Amino acid sequence: MQLTPVEFMKKAVINETELVRDYQHFADHVADPEVAKMFRHWAEEDGLRAKRLKDILEEKGESIQYQDP
Repeated sequence: MQLTPVEFMKKAVINETELVRDYQHFADHVADPEVAKMFRHWAEEDGLRAKRLKDILEEKGESIQYQDP
C-alpha cells in the first residue's frame, strides 16, 4: 500500500509520540543516570519532531486520528 505524503506524516506523528512515551518510561526506570539522560534527550528530540509535523498538518487543515491500543 502506497501512502500519500500527508498519510505518511500522520503515521510519523503517531510513531514519534509513541517513541517519546517509551523513552520517557525507560528514562524513569533505568538505573544508569547517563542512559536515563540519553533517553530523556531522545524523548525531547522526538517530541519536537512530532510537534513540527503536527504544526505542518494543521497548516494543511489535516487532523490526526489516534487509535486506542
